[in-house]
Amino acid sequence: MDWFLSGHNRFLFHITCNGLVVGYCGGFVSEYVGDGSTSGMMRHAMRQAVIGGIRKPWLIFDKNLRHFYPLVVKNFFRAAGLPRKKKLPAIQSIPAGEKKAGLVVIGVHPSHRGTPVFSLLMAEFEKQAAQRNIHKLVLTVKKDNLRAVNAYKKQHWFISVEKEDSLQMMKDINPPDET
Repeated sequence: MDWFLSGHNRFLFHITCNGLVVGYCGGFVSEYVGDGSTSGMMRHAMRQAVIGGIRKPWLIFDKNLRHFYPLVVKNFFRAAGLPRKKKLPAIQSIPAGEKKAGLVVIGVHPSHRGTPVFSLLMAEFEKQAAQRNIHKLVLTVKKDNLRAVNAYKKQHWFISVEKEDSLQMMKDINPPDET
């Protein structure tokens, strides 16, 4: 989970019962177009590959890793800020009012399904987003995961995009009252 927790725009929390974790949830707030949990994983993987190459340089010549060379070189140039053959589009910041909190991971222990654990996790996810002044929530779920889809719908999420095998769901939350 290092890839996930290395950033101020990520959050992870859990619920315990009798000293055991019975539910967990994590979210991510994108700061620019193309920023997401996948890009975070890729940056972490690239950093770990560099560290691995320094610690065990003979691995660089491993025939099973050769097909990764173009990706490594491209990302090295990108990270170092060196000129590239192809010009990449400029990074566009997401305006504050359009930022969304993405539900990246959530899980409830099977013995605690049907209890308030899921609702408590969802309420905390909304609270974490609101604390970051985010009022739009998004998630992606497999289309055939009907238990999850129905659970999200009960929490007032709606389907915003339907793809071949997944659904993007959204929820708008109200900004906190300013009194």
